[in-house]
Amino acid sequence: MKKIVMNTIKPFLFLGIMLAVAACMTAGKGMETKGGVHKKAPLKETKTTKSEARSRYKAAEAYIEAKRADNSVYWGEGIANIEGDIGECKIEARKRAIGDLSGQIKTQVSSDFKRVIRTNATTSGGVLSEDVEKSIEAKLETYTSQVLTNLKESRLYIDYPEKGTGTYIVFISKKEYNEKVKKDMNQKKQLVTDTIRSGDRAFVNKQFLEGINQYIQARQMKQSFFGMIPVYQDIDGNGSQEEFIISIDERIRTFFSGLKLSLLNNGFQYDSQGAPETLPRVYVRFRDVSGTENPVSGLPLRTVFATGEGAVSTAVTGDYGEVELAVTRINPKHRETLIRVDIDRNKIMGLEAVSTGREQSLAVRLKRQKTIALSVSFSNYNKKSVPSKLKDSVTGILLDKKYSVVHLPVLSEQAIKNSTDINADYVFLIRANTSGGGAVGQYANMFTANCGASLKVFKMPLKNLSLSESVKTVQGFGVSKENAGWDGFGKIRGKIEKKAKAMIERIK
Repeated sequence: MKKIVMNTIKPFLFLGIMLAVAACMTAGKGMETKGGVHKKAPLKETKTTKSEARSRYKAAEAYIEAKRADNSVYWGEGIANIEGDIGECKIEARKRAIGDLSGQIKTQVSSDFKRVIRTNATTSGGVLSEDVEKSIEAKLETYTSQVLTNLKESRLYIDYPEKGTGTYIVFISKKEYNEKVKKDMNQKKQLVTDTIRSGDRAFVNKQFLEGINQYIQARQMKQSFFGMIPVYQDIDGNGSQEEFIISIDERIRTFFSGLKLSLLNNGFQYDSQGAPETLPRVYVRFRDVSGTENPVSGLPLRTVFATGEGAVSTAVTGDYGEVELAVTRINPKHRETLIRVDIDRNKIMGLEAVSTGREQSLAVRLKRQKTIALSVSFSNYNKKSVPSKLKDSVTGILLDKKYSVVHLPVLSEQAIKNSTDINADYVFLIRANTSGGGAVGQYANMFTANCGASLKVFKMPLKNLSLSESVKTVQGFGVSKENAGWDGFGKIRGKIEKKAKAMIERIK
């Protein structure tokens, strides 16, 4: 039975093979050979292929005409030759379609920009300045690129609008455009406006530095959003359009030109060590349009030593516009020091971009206290010493008279005159000395000494003798010449103090 079945199948199998060979031979007649590669020969048009072509054409025409008539979209159309490669045709057609849409979008963006710019002081003869033109061009490119993302696209329509070409459509809804351009632009414009108004409210509430910071922030926003393009808005709600940068800068200039710096005290002195006797207190006020002067808190001040040298900490005005300049050290070699106080612009971020015009500064003059270099000594024969009670007494008199005192070592008058490092207005020399004397008669343990004193005041820096007094010699007694000398000094010490006080009164 199996054998009978196989004998029956073989004729049919043979017939199938013959038919397949015949089909291949027939197909081979429809191939052309070029360079060893077979290409399929074009089919001859039949009634069926013409019908399909007309159907494709109608479909393409209907779709494209519908897009052209659709007022809810912006569209771009690109046409390219097929030239045997459908893929390359699609790439080229799409590229041309995007270029077409890009031109339309750029024109529309430009039109929308015209709603927020107009000729003003930045233009000449109605022509926008070169910087503004560049800024506009940059923004047009930015917004155009932003719109040309996530585009809607058609398929490639082959043999439309004519045989051998392909057409491609790209489009974006006007609603999406408005979201990306018009709405975005208006939101940014409104954000700048709201920030300026926030600064205005801060000024009304006397929060001047907060207001300035809001103005600067609004200015930075405008520059970031619109670059050099002049943008107008009714900021004050008075129906008048104001250009953002002009309006902001005018607000900032009005504030800084209305600032007044003054001193709450005066008569600043520092001693011979450079320590200030009193510290300057600065008061900062803002004079508004009504003429009212308002204290300004939180304002950073800059202090610079215009003459002299020293150290001073940074200063920021307090709640009532006051601040004490923390001068910690002044070089006492200078008889006078001048500190200039002005607004520290570097501490207000963003202010460097604004020309605030002429600002007021304050000059604080500090003078070194009239300084007396005091030298007190007692030469008791061959021994020199500093009598501490006399020194302390005369020092006390000088301090009571508000003089600063520098104590000099025991030096000769000539040595003091030759010195180059005495930092004082006057040198006050008090010299007591002994002379003569000796044993008293037949007493082995009784001696006498003659003791007198001279007082001299030299005016610096030329060291000219300004005042001179002397104390008459008196006789002292003691068990030795030195003891007798001290006895004599004790007798004239009160007279020395009296003379010294009188001379100090005469120092000018």
